[in-house]
Amino acid sequence: MLLSIVAISLVVSASYPYMLLKMGMGPSVNALSGVLAFLLLKAIGQRRFSARANNLVQTAASSAATAAFMSVPLVAMDQMGFVLDPVRTFLWANTTTALGVLMAAPLMRHYIEVEKLKFPSGEATAQTLISLEDPNGPGRARAMTVGVFGVASMTLGFLKDGLDKIPGAFFATPYGLGLEFSPMLAGSGMLMGLRNALWMLGASLLFWGAIAPLMIHAGMGMPVAEVFHLQDLLAQGKYFAVLTKWTLWPAVAFMVANGLASLALNWKLIMNSFHSLTSLHRSDIPLKPLLIGVAALVLLHGAVQYSLMGISPILTIVSVALAFPLMLICIKATGETDLTPVSVMGSATQAAFAGISPGSVATSLTTAASTAGIAASAGDLANDFKTGHILGSSRKKMLVAQLIGIPIGGLVLSIVYPMLKAVYGFGPEGLVSPMSQKWVAFAEILNRGLGALPPELGPVVAVAAVAGVMLSLLERRWPNAAPSGIVLGLALLLPGQMMATAALGAAVAWLAARAMKGDGEGVKAVGSGLIIGEALAAVLISGLKFFKLL
Repeated sequence: MLLSIVAISLVVSASYPYMLLKMGMGPSVNALSGVLAFLLLKAIGQRRFSARANNLVQTAASSAATAAFMSVPLVAMDQMGFVLDPVRTFLWANTTTALGVLMAAPLMRHYIEVEKLKFPSGEATAQTLISLEDPNGPGRARAMTVGVFGVASMTLGFLKDGLDKIPGAFFATPYGLGLEFSPMLAGSGMLMGLRNALWMLGASLLFWGAIAPLMIHAGMGMPVAEVFHLQDLLAQGKYFAVLTKWTLWPAVAFMVANGLASLALNWKLIMNSFHSLTSLHRSDIPLKPLLIGVAALVLLHGAVQYSLMGISPILTIVSVALAFPLMLICIKATGETDLTPVSVMGSATQAAFAGISPGSVATSLTTAASTAGIAASAGDLANDFKTGHILGSSRKKMLVAQLIGIPIGGLVLSIVYPMLKAVYGFGPEGLVSPMSQKWVAFAEILNRGLGALPPELGPVVAVAAVAGVMLSLLERRWPNAAPSGIVLGLALLLPGQMMATAALGAAVAWLAARAMKGDGEGVKAVGSGLIIGEALAAVLISGLKFFKLL
C-alpha cells in the first residue's frame, strides 16, 4: 500500500506543474490517480484490487498534486525577483497545502452528510474505483486505454522535445497562430468539451488573426515594445511575445471582474457556506490536534515568508484568517458546481491586502498564493472525502493519506520546478503560465493604480472589466451556451496554435462520442492518457537536459 501511495504520488505530482504552466489550467487528477494506481498494481502482477485501498492511494496522490499546484505562484514570485531555494520551496508548498487540509477536515461531515452536496468529481472518482474493482466492468478497459495512450503520448513528447524529431508547430505565424504538435493539448480539448474549445479558438482567431495585425500595421507595436523593453523581439518579428505584454492587462481585468461578479451573483452560496461552522463540534475527526497543527503550521508558514520576502508574520496570520471564510466558499462551490474558484479567491485576497498593506506587490502576491493554495487543497480534500464516503472509507485514514501525499508533492515540486525553469523557461517563448501573469499584473494594478499602465491601456482595461461583468450575467442566463470567462481570458494570453490543437482534440472527441453512442468516459480516458503522457515526458526531458544527459 505504502509503495503504491509513494509511486503514484510521485508520478502525479511530477507531471502536474507542467500541465498547469503550459495549459493555464489543471485537469482533476482524482479519478486519474486511481486509474494509475490500478495500472501500477497490474504492472507488478498484483491481481486483487480493492476500491477502498485505491481510495487511499488516489487521495494521497491528489494531495501531492495540490502541493505541486504551488508552481503557479512560484512563477509569479520569480517574475517579481523573489526566487525560492529548494528547501524553502518545500516548506512553503507543504505548509500552505497542509493548512488547507487541516482547516477543512473537521467541516467535511457537515458538507457531505448534512448538506449532502454532490461534489461531482468525488462521485465520478468513486464510480471509477468501483468499476475498476469489477473484473468484468468497463473500468478496467478504460484504465488500459489511459495506459496505452499515456505511453504513446510520452513517446511522441520525447521525440518532439527530447530528440527534436517532430516539429513543435505547423503553419506558425509571428502572431502565435498555427497548429501546435502537442498530445497534451489535444487531450485537454477532449476534456474541455467542444463548446468551450470553439469559443476559445474563435476569440483567439479574432484577436491574433485580425486585431493584432492591425495593431502592428498601425504602429502600436513600437510603443508597447518601448514600455516593456522588447525592441529586440519586435525587430525579430515576434509579435505575439510583444503584444502579450499589452493583452495581459485587459485579459486580467476581464477574468478578475468576471470571476468576482459571478461570485457576487451567487451570494446565497456565500451566505450558506458558513452554516458548516455550527457542526464543528460534531466532527468525527478530533478537533484539538487539528487546531494545534494549524497553529504550528501558521507559525512555520509565517517564518518562511518572512525569511523570503520580509513579510510580517502578523500579515501571514491575517492572510490565513482571511483565507478561512474564502475556503468555505470554495468548498461550497466545489460541492455544487465542481469548480473550485481558486484564482478568484486569490484575486479577492489581493484586493483586500491592497488596503491592508498598500504599495507592497510582494505582500499582495504571496498572500494571494497562500489563499489559493489553501482553497485548492480544501477543495481537493472535499472531493476525496466524498469518494471515501461513497466507498465507506475511514476519514481518519484518508486524512493520514492526505498528509502523506503533501510532503511528497512538495519534495517533487522543489526538484522539478528548477528543471522546468532551466529547460523550458517561462513566458511567451516557454511555459506561458497565464495564472501567474494574472496575479502579478493584478498586484501591480492594485498597488500602483492604472497609472502603472501605458496611457492608452487605461480605457481598454476599464472596458474589459465591464465586459467581464456582462459575461457573468450571460453565463447565469444561458449557462449551456455562454463561454466561460476563463476561456476567453486565456485566448488573449496563450498562442492561437495551442487553441487550435485543443479545438482539434475537442472535435475528435465529439465525433468519437457520437460514433460510440455517447461513451464520454472512453473519450475522457483517451484525453487523460494524452495529458499525463506528455507531462511525464516533459519532466523526464527536463531532468536529462538539466543534468546534461541529453
